[in-house]
Amino acid sequence: MPLRPLIVLTGSIHVEGGDTHKVRQADAQHGGGSITINHTRKITPDRRKANVVSTGYMRKVERIRVLKTPYGNLVDPEKLPAVKELLTAATRDVAAFNAMHTTARLTNCLLWEHLRGLRLAAVEGWILRGINDKVPEVVEAAPTLLA
Repeated sequence: MPLRPLIVLTGSIHVEGGDTHKVRQADAQHGGGSITINHTRKITPDRRKANVVSTGYMRKVERIRVLKTPYGNLVDPEKLPAVKELLTAATRDVAAFNAMHTTARLTNCLLWEHLRGLRLAAVEGWILRGINDKVPEVVEAAPTLLA
């Protein structure tokens, strides 16, 4: 079951900072471990805005992919210009966000590559298993993926 040539898109727009977790713990002398007594979480407006940017780009990835696998999002090579445009826009938006906000930071961790080698073999096996197990998403995408 050979796959047609595909692009694999991995990663995400990663959000760091902008939230705090305060946990009060009991002394270690009382049983040798820590016990959570009070847990509060505070999320800054910068973190919320960063989450919106990150979620927006992940939704754009969803719209261009053929199938999501544990090895990455499979994309038709004809959509490579759209993938490159998406990565360029993401890099630009991440830099603009980081220039304007201080309590939360974004990192563009999106990466594309041609599906080859061991990852290709793993994806082929995963798709074959999905077809045999009649996983709806895999069965639906199979005609688009197979050569």
